[in-house]
Amino acid sequence: MVLKMAQAIRGITVCALSGAKGLVIKVVISCSTTNFTKEKYKDVFSAISEAKALGFRVIDLMMFENRARIDPYPSDIRERGTGYADKINRYLKQNNMTIYSINANFFADIGVADEEIYADVYDDFIALLWFAELLGVKHITLQPGKESSKESREITLHRLKMRLFEMSDVASKKEISIAVEAHIGSLIEKVHEIEVFMQEMYPRVSLTFDSSHQIMQGYKTEELLDLLKFTSHCHLRDANLGHMQANLRDGETDFYLIIAELKRLDYQGVICIEYCMGFDKDFANLKQLKTLLERET
Repeated sequence: MVLKMAQAIRGITVCALSGAKGLVIKVVISCSTTNFTKEKYKDVFSAISEAKALGFRVIDLMMFENRARIDPYPSDIRERGTGYADKINRYLKQNNMTIYSINANFFADIGVADEEIYADVYDDFIALLWFAELLGVKHITLQPGKESSKESREITLHRLKMRLFEMSDVASKKEISIAVEAHIGSLIEKVHEIEVFMQEMYPRVSLTFDSSHQIMQGYKTEELLDLLKFTSHCHLRDANLGHMQANLRDGETDFYLIIAELKRLDYQGVICIEYCMGFDKDFANLKQLKTLLERET
């Protein structure tokens, strides 16, 4: 069963309708800070302001180590301290905005073989949990990492699973759920790999569904729908063969099929629009996709 979202996300009441089967919670459409380039938006506060101006009330933070983003890296969190989180919270409250999820990656893969390196990764994860707790964020997306040239895929994959279970168990004590994104170039990029992986991990670790990583490999939308039963969070943007991002007029994603399956599963969570790397500079795709998702959900 798909993980449920509470009726309110940190004080933002989600639109609810009474029906024959009881209370129905409307899916919330959010946007990621990936939509806002570092060149134009100097910090998370300017991104929050732009998201609000675009009509969003919920955002995701992207916190990828050593990637040019407007948000802090996981390794920066301790140094910034509680004062930084307090400042973000005040700004969110002033603008009637909230953060639903953090999309994070560390300086090394979670499945890295070197235990000393992993110890530092784990320390950054604990700091990330602390930061999420300060912000009232209840969902974190992690990346599965890549295959290693020094050992078999099966060994790396097993190590990744055990460590994700460990992270999830720690996070659950803070009522934070952990999901993994089936990223292109990762240990779980093919649909059958994702299916097998999630059958073992779910529900302790759920899936952040992002069809673009599979559409660009040549998969059709209908081939991805079975993955939605493992999903606690969605990232959506259009894509086509060989391209992780595409304009809506050129893309091959059937958003109507995805939405129909989410409805069938009674998904009650967040769909986050996530263009990145300055692809959608004028927000034309973001606005069109926002309109489509709000209308259909």
